Amino acid sequence: QEKLAEIYGHKRQTVSIGLYRLDKIQFPITYGLVRPEEARFTPLGFSEKMTLKEILTVHPKGIEYSSILANHHSLPLLWDKEGQILSFPPIINSREIGEIQAGDSDLLIEVTGTNLRMVLLTLNILAANLADRGGAISPIEIAYPYTTEWGKTIRTPYDISEVKKIPIHAIESALGLTMGSEPIQQAVTSYGY
Repeated sequence: QEKLAEIYGHKRQTVSIGLYRLDKIQFPITYGLVRPEEARFTPLGFSEKMTLKEILTVHPKGIEYSSILANHHSLPLLWDKEGQILSFPPIINSREIGEIQAGDSDLLIEVTGTNLRMVLLTLNILAANLADRGGAISPIEIAYPYTTEWGKTIRTPYDISEVKKIPIHAIESALGLTMGSEPIQQAVTSYGY
């Protein structure tokens, strides 16, 4: 999770990730903006409720990533139907819902960010990793207040793959071998293409 947010999210500047205990969440989840003093919750690693402003100045993750939200009068927040705060992205999750324990099996993975293509790619990587470990992936529908490159409603994980056509001579040139179409087709098929 941290490596993906660091690499794909440019140290959480464009992508951040949250994991939550699904049984504690009442859908729908809302992503909105609030004033720094307006919301209070208990962040991961702490035992008392704090405002978003306090989290940015006291919590180690708040201090580390506060520059991402510097000079903003409204800050991002995720909450559920009951008003329970899930997260203050890209800073920290709530302790009540976002503290995953060994043995937790039903999880919600949330990826937010400023680059939708990277958000979808990051979510797909996490979903594929969990599926490879035997996890069952259930899609979620996300409704945007505006039209994105993929529409106003996106069902995630979302297939963002693209068809690429590569001439046989380009493959042979790159490999320095003359192979022909049949061995190349067998090779790429064995790699899942």
